[in-house]
Amino acid sequence: VLVTAADLSLEHEQLAAAGQRGVHLWQCFSQAKMGVLEPANTSVKKSTTLTLAVRYLPSQRFLLSAHELFGEVRVWDVLLLELMHTTSTPDCPRATSATWDPLGMMLLIFGPMGVAAIQLSEEREDGATGAQQPPTLATASASAAAA
Repeated sequence: VLVTAADLSLEHEQLAAAGQRGVHLWQCFSQAKMGVLEPANTSVKKSTTLTLAVRYLPSQRFLLSAHELFGEVRVWDVLLLELMHTTSTPDCPRATSATWDPLGMMLLIFGPMGVAAIQLSEEREDGATGAQQPPTLATASASAAAA
């Protein structure tokens, strides 16, 4: 099995490893498989797209994944094993790589038309209920042509 991206959550003692068959979550100490993150209705064959990056967000409750086809970005709740949000990168039929800027809470997606920035805003808690809310995604800038 080819692993294309990985990240570690120290708080949950959990490893996220992405490959052609989804994002697999593993418990570090017991080495038990916690589950596989994959969208419920996927029309694209899993073997035709790569996961370019996975990152636990600062709360450690949510995991970000960036995918090759359409520069798709997904946000997962790792405790519920549910997809919380998804978006595609504008003008990006096939992303070539992705990198995470932790200080700016920004994901940079690289493709044939240049680079696009996806800004994340992670809300810690809902003031009324105290429940943790999922992060929001917004395209910070349009694709910029590569020089």
